[in-house]
Amino acid sequence: SGSTSARLHFFSQELDHQKVTEILASANKDKVRGLQDSYLGFIVIKPLAKTFIGKTCLKLYPSINEPNSNKKCLLREYSVNLFGIPMKVCSVAFQEQDKVVSACATTAIWSSLHAMYWKNVRDIRACSEITTNAINHISGSSNSFPNHDLSNKQILRALDFEKLKHHTADIVGYSSEDFFDTVRIYIDSKIPLILGVDVYEKKDSGLNLLDGHAVTIVGYKEHSKE
Repeated sequence: SGSTSARLHFFSQELDHQKVTEILASANKDKVRGLQDSYLGFIVIKPLAKTFIGKTCLKLYPSINEPNSNKKCLLREYSVNLFGIPMKVCSVAFQEQDKVVSACATTAIWSSLHAMYWKNVRDIRACSEITTNAINHISGSSNSFPNHDLSNKQILRALDFEKLKHHTADIVGYSSEDFFDTVRIYIDSKIPLILGVDVYEKKDSGLNLLDGHAVTIVGYKEHSKE
């Protein structure tokens, strides 16, 4: 409530305050290990009327990244603390975008930084900082947060600020096979992608362009070879 965020934790076993209290009081290593093994991750709830889902790290489905699996996803280990008990979850952080600080492009950059396993989580900037860095020294930008999503030039500026090398490709004209191969090569190399698209609304008379959109690609599903 008020200006305080809340963090919700999820487990695969049935859990309540009494059981947690018993585990803490007993300091039984097996019970603590069982709690850790059943940990599914967390969601931060921001004190906002809309777009209230903040940093979210949830455990992957068991079928992803298994040997011979056709589903691949980038991930890293996140450490959290629950009443003094260390918890870990392998995931890639995501959050709900808003229309001021974390418009889709900023959120896509933030998620892509989390998908880079070699970056220290503590060094990853907040969305407000990413936005500020994106509009800094870019012609046509102002000192206030943009009302719309970041331009392509501003996205590249934000990546430059992170000292990241980037490559831009126009996928217009790509076949579905070419696009998938591009995604597969990057993900297999543990490199996330930021995909910019135009969103259209279907109407009786045709298609109406709504706006641009940016998403982070952190995995893929390959067609079964059977």
